[in-house]
Amino acid sequence: MNFCTKTLVVGLVLLFVPSPSFAANVTFDFLENDGVVGIYQYERNYEEDGLGVNITGWTTSELAGGAISPTLIGQEEVGQLPGRGLGVGRAPSFEVDNYMSKFDMLLFAFDDALVSLQSVSLGVVRHDSDLTIMSYQGGGFASFGDTFAGNTWEDLLGMGWAANGDYADVSLGGTDVNSQQQRSSYWLVGAFNENILGNNVLSTGDDYVKVASISVETPLPASFLMFASGMLFFTRSRRKAKQRK
Repeated sequence: MNFCTKTLVVGLVLLFVPSPSFAANVTFDFLENDGVVGIYQYERNYEEDGLGVNITGWTTSELAGGAISPTLIGQEEVGQLPGRGLGVGRAPSFEVDNYMSKFDMLLFAFDDALVSLQSVSLGVVRHDSDLTIMSYQGGGFASFGDTFAGNTWEDLLGMGWAANGDYADVSLGGTDVNSQQQRSSYWLVGAFNENILGNNVLSTGDDYVKVASISVETPLPASFLMFASGMLFFTRSRRKAKQRK
């Protein structure tokens, strides 16, 4: 088997056999503005190390499905305060919260890349900081607004979304999440919602937070793996050639 054939074979193996060793960790910092003027936007876009994420805000008790409802999901603005992070809604308190059973969530959409959410850190905590996280595991995802707005958060469990978990006391310094290593292009991170997993153990106080950063694990591009395998064989071939001399 010649050098080119070996390189092709190894590249194909690396491409089709997933391995945690061929992954990169990417951290998105939301303490800095995404470059769009204004504290409040209906969507925000960040990019790190070639990976892009689109962020939108969603809540209940807002205009959803044509009427004010305490249970139906509607879109809300994403507030970004330098040095504090991301929240849902407008001042005086644009945070991700669950005050009076109004459940806020941030939707993180990753450029059609399947990523594994690794950690969440907060920039502001008031009262409590319990979070609920969900990931989309279905197929044929079109648009969160077009497909899911006007439903309840619990409805999403029958629409391709999976409950990743409830996380107590998420910290300013960062808390590890997603021990299952679920991968998805779409992640919902929000204030603790006892209706998703039926968990009432964490219901000891209202949660008010701003999200400062998230870290995700993403597979390295196939082109990078092909290049790396080629360089490996090139180095070995040169070493063997020198030894023969």
